Amino acid sequence: MVKEEKILIVGGGTAGLIAGRRLSDKYAVEIFEKSRYRSLPILNRIPLLIGPLFKVSNRYIKTISFLAPQNRVVPYFVSQVLGGSSVMNGCVHVFGDGNIWRRVLDKFLISKEDLESSYRELYSKSSRGSRISVTAAPSSKLDRGFLDALTALGIPEGDSAYTDHPSVGPIVNTVKRFFRSSVLSLNPTRKVNVRLNAEVERLVVNNSGQVVGIISKNKVHLASHIVLCGGVIGTNELLMKAALNISSGLLIDLGLTAGVGIADHANLRVDVQSSTPLESLNEISSSLLLKVRLFLEHLCGKPTLMRGTGATSAVNLDLDGDGEVDTRINLLRFYESGRAGAGLFSSTHPGFALSITVVNPLSRGVITIENDECVIAPGYLTHPQDKKYLRAALLFSLELLKKEQLSCFVDSIFHYEEIMNDIDEFIERNVFSGYHLIGGCVDLINDDFSVKGWPGLYICDASILDQYPASNMHSTVVLLADLFSKKFLTK
Repeated sequence: MVKEEKILIVGGGTAGLIAGRRLSDKYAVEIFEKSRYRSLPILNRIPLLIGPLFKVSNRYIKTISFLAPQNRVVPYFVSQVLGGSSVMNGCVHVFGDGNIWRRVLDKFLISKEDLESSYRELYSKSSRGSRISVTAAPSSKLDRGFLDALTALGIPEGDSAYTDHPSVGPIVNTVKRFFRSSVLSLNPTRKVNVRLNAEVERLVVNNSGQVVGIISKNKVHLASHIVLCGGVIGTNELLMKAALNISSGLLIDLGLTAGVGIADHANLRVDVQSSTPLESLNEISSSLLLKVRLFLEHLCGKPTLMRGTGATSAVNLDLDGDGEVDTRINLLRFYESGRAGAGLFSSTHPGFALSITVVNPLSRGVITIENDECVIAPGYLTHPQDKKYLRAALLFSLELLKKEQLSCFVDSIFHYEEIMNDIDEFIERNVFSGYHLIGGCVDLINDDFSVKGWPGLYICDASILDQYPASNMHSTVVLLADLFSKKFLTK
C-alpha cells in the first residue's frame, strides 16, 4: 500500500519515536532529530554506566542551566542521542497514580481501557521480546532496613511503580538482562525515516492559516500534518519563534502564549555517611577489585546495582493525609556533594542518600528567549505549599534515619546542624532539578492534541501536561504519545 499522506515529527526522543512507531502503520512518517548520534557507546548502555557521562563534557549529553532559588543556577541534562531521555535518563519506571491519570485522560476524551491497553502493549516484565522490559532493583541489607523501618511506621509493602496509595518497595527499572531497555526496544524506526543532525528552525504556514511544513537546515519540508515532540524546551521554543508564510516569504507571529506555566520536580537529598560497609557506589568507585567483581557478576546475569541507576528502594507518602500520594523518597546507594560537581563522588567512605521529590509541585515558571537562547526558570518553591512538603519530607527522613532498623547504618548525617538551625534556608540552598519538565503548552491544544487556531499542527509531549501522573516521567510520556497516536488514527 502506498502511503500518500505524510507526517513530519519534530523530535526523535521518547515521545517522537513512540508516536512515529504507530503512525507509520498508515502514514509516511519522517522524524527530524537534532541529535547527531544514533546510539550510546555499548558500555554506557549498561544502566549504571550511563552515570559517568553526566560528570564529564561529552558528545552524548549536553549540560544547560536552570534558574533556582537565591539566584543559583543548577544543571539540567539534555540528551544528544536518538531516543532522548529514554536512553539517557529514563531508567526508573513509575506508572503513577490512576486518579491523576484519569484527569489527564478526561481532558483528551480517552478511556482508562485505552491507557491499560497501551501499557500492556508497550511494557513487559520479561526481558525477552520487543517491549520495554521492567524489573525490580536487587535488594540489599540496607534496602531491608529501609523497608523494615517504614513498615514499622505503618507504610505497607507494595509495588513502588504505582502511587495510588502509600507504599514501600523496590524501585522498578527499565532494563533487560544486561542493557538498558528503552523506546528503542520497541524497534520504532523500522518503518520510519529518521533524519539525525536535523534541527527544526521554524514552522511553515500557508495563507489559510494551516501549518504545512517545517524548516530544517534552511530547507523547507512539507507534509499533511506536523507533530511536535521536542520536549518541553524544544516544543515551547519552536512555538515562540515566528513561522514562515510559504506564499509571501514573510515571518509571522503564531500568537501563542507558549512557555508559560512550566514546572519541574524540585529534588532534595539527605546524604548519610556510614561506618558499616554497604557496597555503596562510593566504596566501589575507589576499589578496582569491587569494580571488576560487580562487572563480572553483571555479565553472568546476576542482579546487581548495574541493572539500575543506583537507586534501589522507594517509599510513596501521603504527608498531608488527603488520600493522595504527594511525596516520594528514593533510597540511593551512594551520596555526593555538589550534585554534578567534580568527580563522581565526594568521598569513598560507605554511605547512602535519601532523595526527596514532591510528586505534584504547585510552583510554576516560564521559558523565555533572550539573545536567541532559551532561559528556563521553573520557579522552584515559588508556591509555599511545595516548601511545606519538602520541609515535612525532610523532617520525616531525619526521623526515619533514627529508627533502629536504619540507625545501625548511620554514622553521620551531612549538614544535620544546618538543617536543624534553619530548615528553609537549607532547602533553598540545596534544591536541584529533578529533570522532569512539564508544561508551557497546556492551554494551547484541543482535546485531539491539535494546536488551537493552527490546523495541521499537533503536540504530544510533556509540554501539554499541567500535572504529574508520576514522580518519574518516562512512562508518562511513552503512554501519552501512544494514546495520541491511537486517537489520531481513529479520527
